[in-house]
Amino acid sequence: MEDVQLDMAADVQETADKVLADPLSPHAEVRYTAIRLSECLHEVRMVAESRGARLPLPDDEDNASDTDTSAAHRAGSGSLRDRA
Repeated sequence: MEDVQLDMAADVQETADKVLADPLSPHAEVRYTAIRLSECLHEVRMVAESRGARLPLPDDEDNASDTDTSAAHRAGSGSLRDRA
């Protein structure tokens, strides 16, 4: 399932690159492309979070602070605006 989601995201990204490279692309086409990109980004994040959840946690305490940071990212801690 993950492979299908990632392949679809790659296809949408390729199409989006073409649409966005053309300054004469119609507004509706750009909007549709943005919607599809958002859908794919959501799915790719789900794949990344799923894979991250399957990673083993480190045992040594030197990585404890790194683990806390990684867990926050896996949990989807806010938007990019929240992190600025």
